[in-house]
Amino acid sequence: MAIESIKQCASSWIPIIDHLIIPREFLDRHEQFDLPMVASFQGNTRHPREFITDHVQEQGRLPESLAVRIGPEGDFSPSEVNDILSAGIHPVTLGQVILRSETAALYCLSVLNYEMQVPRS
Repeated sequence: MAIESIKQCASSWIPIIDHLIIPREFLDRHEQFDLPMVASFQGNTRHPREFITDHVQEQGRLPESLAVRIGPEGDFSPSEVNDILSAGIHPVTLGQVILRSETAALYCLSVLNYEMQVPRS
């Protein structure tokens, strides 16, 4: 269904929606992304746009691969957040509204799709 939707809107990227796993399992997979992010209620979060802009300024190009981890209802535990941030994953905010996990995933896809298409100076 995701591929048909991408074809319909002529998007240049296909999102991969992974099955549910615990944070340690994901971190142990050693996948590499140009811009790894985690949605969190914890402090020190920034809008995804800021991390994309920083990447463009540092690398001279948009990220070729992005990942956003969406936690369970009520957020990751403090120890999970610590493990995630220690792995170099950037904490992003989804705004002031508390979203359900499945809604947060769709919200992230929408924000990232928009931000990856915005011309940068």
